[in-house]
Amino acid sequence: MKTKHLKWVINAADLAESQDDLEAVETYVSDALRQVHLQSDIFAVSSRNALQAEDKGIDQLKQSIQQFVDVESKSILEQQMIHQLQQMDHSYVEMITEFETNKADISRRQHRLTVYKDKQRLQHQLIDATLQHTDNEVEEQVYHLNARLKLQLLDDIKSVFNSQMTQNSDFNEEKKVSTKVYLDQIHQRLFLEQSLITERIKKYFKNQLTEQIAPIVQQLADLHVIVNPQFNFESANIEQPLLHIDFNDMLNALPKQLTKRKILNPNGQRDIHESICQSTLGLLQPQMGLLRQQLELYVKQMAVEAESQFESFEANIQTQINDLLAFDLDTTLINQLKDKHQQLKTILY
Repeated sequence: MKTKHLKWVINAADLAESQDDLEAVETYVSDALRQVHLQSDIFAVSSRNALQAEDKGIDQLKQSIQQFVDVESKSILEQQMIHQLQQMDHSYVEMITEFETNKADISRRQHRLTVYKDKQRLQHQLIDATLQHTDNEVEEQVYHLNARLKLQLLDDIKSVFNSQMTQNSDFNEEKKVSTKVYLDQIHQRLFLEQSLITERIKKYFKNQLTEQIAPIVQQLADLHVIVNPQFNFESANIEQPLLHIDFNDMLNALPKQLTKRKILNPNGQRDIHESICQSTLGLLQPQMGLLRQQLELYVKQMAVEAESQFESFEANIQTQINDLLAFDLDTTLINQLKDKHQQLKTILY
């Protein structure tokens, strides 16, 4: 099966001061996506330029989407169909072998199918366990985000709050300017982190649920009941930036030792940077709590969607069980299976 391939858009590319700045943003996004094992094409676009004339990034994005529609999506569907046909052929071969070598196994399998008939195989407890594991993962992700931000914020702080501030004769005005520049920088980073952590949680929930049902899927496969659950969940409705700091709050939180004299002193500058970092993290804590709440709501939403998909999978399981119980193997049917096996070999191998 192919890995889900994303299209990641960086808007307002026209605001980059240079090509180096734009490439630095693209590299940061690419590295962040790679850390969470997401494969993605990245497109730097300018919606403003696109409205006025043409934009190269948007043209490339259109071409990439059209390529996916014309080629890649068909290839993914083809791989899914081949996988299902291979499972079907594997079952045919097993049934033929069993009939020819061990009729006692067939009898035992039919008995197990009778036990499974009309009994729910995919229990709600599997979803409950997945939900609990994912809630714990939300806590872990928010905790590590705090730790990660402490290092990342220091880089932004050092790039803004430094000796260059003293070039402005009005230092109080320079504090306001620097605060705005700083917030603009970190708000972009914070929204990216919010998007990535949401995608991580979605991927984690899906993987956990797949692991939870794997033993049952294997048990059913041993009885020739083929289930290939492909869970699909709606994207989180967390569009607005949650990790946001008000300008006045940040300005008022600047340390009193942020003076012209102290910012020129290396030791004083280091203390100022650490103080601003701690103040920033402190201001973010209520928003971190809000992000945690929104992620927990998203996990509950996925649990509801999983329950609905369980019902669909369960109906398929029971249909297959009923069909297998009604299926009386004899020499004529075995010969038909052999014919089908030969046809599938021609297609698949």
